[in-house]
Amino acid sequence: MKYDAIVVGAGPSGSASAYFLAEEGLSVLVLERENLPRPKLCAGALPPAVEELLGFGIKDAVEDEVREVTWIWRADRTTWRYVEPVLYTVMRDKFDLLLVERAKAAGAEVVDGEEVVSLEEGREEVSVRTRAKVYRCKFLVGADGAGSVVAKYVGSSNPERTVRTAEAEISVPYEFLKACEGRATVEFRAVPKGYGWIFPKADHLSVGVGGLRLRRAREHLKAFAGRRLPTPAYREVGTWAYPVWGARRRWARGRVLLVGDAGAFANPLTGAGIYTGIWSGLLASRAISKAISGGSLEEMYTEMILGEISPELSAARNLSIIYAIPGPAFVALKLGLLRGSFLKRSYSDIWRYISLGITSLRPSNIPSPPSPAPRTPRTI
Repeated sequence: MKYDAIVVGAGPSGSASAYFLAEEGLSVLVLERENLPRPKLCAGALPPAVEELLGFGIKDAVEDEVREVTWIWRADRTTWRYVEPVLYTVMRDKFDLLLVERAKAAGAEVVDGEEVVSLEEGREEVSVRTRAKVYRCKFLVGADGAGSVVAKYVGSSNPERTVRTAEAEISVPYEFLKACEGRATVEFRAVPKGYGWIFPKADHLSVGVGGLRLRRAREHLKAFAGRRLPTPAYREVGTWAYPVWGARRRWARGRVLLVGDAGAFANPLTGAGIYTGIWSGLLASRAISKAISGGSLEEMYTEMILGEISPELSAARNLSIIYAIPGPAFVALKLGLLRGSFLKRSYSDIWRYISLGITSLRPSNIPSPPSPAPRTPRTI
């Protein structure tokens, strides 16, 4: 059988791609190398806007709803409180399975425990080889993560734009855990040119640190957790590197395109990749649906990325100047300059709002930030 589309990888971006494609009435196969459901260490923080993007609710997979965010720099801190949730936290095994089941319900076929090892593109189809057999499709979606086999075929990457992180699932005393319900903590410069975070889950905390080209990430994580948590008991610890926006100059080649971490769609300000990965999956489905009727998949998908996702993530990259000048950035946070916009509006809006404030606050020897990106109505 030749499928309209094959999706390599059943993470959020892959499962979302399959769901959107199947909803369009296309025949879709998802190939996942792991057996599902599978645990994955992850901060697992999502904006509520993800439900609007997906078109369905995710409450069955939500561990906690964050309505309070505390920002820390050195010995100072400020806290913002909201009536409505500004973040949902999830465990990836439950969240990913929810998306897989929605894709299957829409008509997608899912084969787990089958790793893709190579691909070959012809004039009319793409052949995808696993360790077990060969599958054929009209179009291929690479959603196989930071070490993507499909991305190697597409080519054109910039390894300098790589975030290194260490994350852990940590048990803490019950009283402290209860005090953390609905509350997230973010610390500037918890690591060099990066930050640390604490997100609440149902019965534990997700804690991590991350930064561009961060060294000794695990040591930094242990130091951060030791400062912020009473008697932390580590359930699971992991370190890895993944590309962020700017690490890839090409997202499609012929009949093949990339979504999620395979396409380096992670936010360069926060390191978060689930929302933008799902967003890229939505655009991938639109491009493939159009390409089925004719036209260049590569051109259509690239145009969509540059028109929708690029303005947001480019603005987020501009905002990452806060890691170079955390003092002025923290002053802006403490004064509440962004309270009504942060987590509620698009990064391009936030960048327009904050750029003049940072310019007036920063020392004169710090170079001016780049020009603001074009406005987009999207929210991440």
